[in-house]
Amino acid sequence: QILEKILPEVSRILKPGGKIIAEHEINCNLPEEISGLLLQKNYFYGKIVVSVFSEKINSGEVTEV
Repeated sequence: QILEKILPEVSRILKPGGKIIAEHEINCNLPEEISGLLLQKNYFYGKIVVSVFSEKINSGEVTEV
């Protein structure tokens, strides 16, 4: 999956409190945690999903969407 390769690279330049918004097809199953990022929410639009990731901080807490 291309997003699983890209998200770790993007996470390196993410500013504190920043979010990563990723659009992908519904059959692309992204992990809930990848390279210090936590999946906060998925928004479903037909065959398209918009996933919101934020940095993992402290004991798994994440900043709000």
